Amino acid sequence: MHEVLELARRPCAHPLECNRQGLQEGEIEAINLLDSKTRPFLLNSRDNAVNKLVLTVGLLNYLTYAVVVRRHFSSATTPGAVRYGIIASCVGLAAFIYLMLRNEYTIAALVAALAIFAACLALFLWTATTTRSKRLRQAFDPGSPGPVVQTGPYRYLRHPFYASYILFWLACIVATLHPLMVIFLAAFGALYLIAAYREERSFETSPFAEEYKNYRKSTGLFWPKLALWA
Repeated sequence: MHEVLELARRPCAHPLECNRQGLQEGEIEAINLLDSKTRPFLLNSRDNAVNKLVLTVGLLNYLTYAVVVRRHFSSATTPGAVRYGIIASCVGLAAFIYLMLRNEYTIAALVAALAIFAACLALFLWTATTTRSKRLRQAFDPGSPGPVVQTGPYRYLRHPFYASYILFWLACIVATLHPLMVIFLAAFGALYLIAAYREERSFETSPFAEEYKNYRKSTGLFWPKLALWA
């Protein structure tokens, strides 16, 4: 700002020839200097706002998962594997918050992460609404499986809850662009895969075995089965 004021006060080289054109040139140079100093601040302010929005949406997603899962499933007790998974997810969430607060991001990655967070929350709520009256069991519950759900997102995915969780950790990777979050995605992805296969084996020995066998032919595990892959 001091440089701008000095530029505005600068006298013309030839006072008698100081005309309107000279004043315009001085004004343009002053505006350019001011713009070069304020533009990075304005861009950083915009990026910081998007960063805070992504962090807030991510935390709201996690909080929604915690509240809904606690009330949604009918398991009498929380299986041990789920308890360890909850602890690990809290550590992963803390890592996500820390990395986001470092402000090392790109605006394109933040926008992409925001879209993925929105998609995973929409899938989670759609799945929860579809199974509200089914009283499903939690992952790793040793009890017999319930009826085969084939409505809502289950028309396309056999495990939409797990798919939404995977999308959540994928969004964390995209937002932070840090390899640490890749470790959490790999760990939880493996956990969800094991849980999904355990549930499918339970169906194979249940009264719903034949129905589930036919259901598997038209649906994907964590993503829709395209006709090309059928």
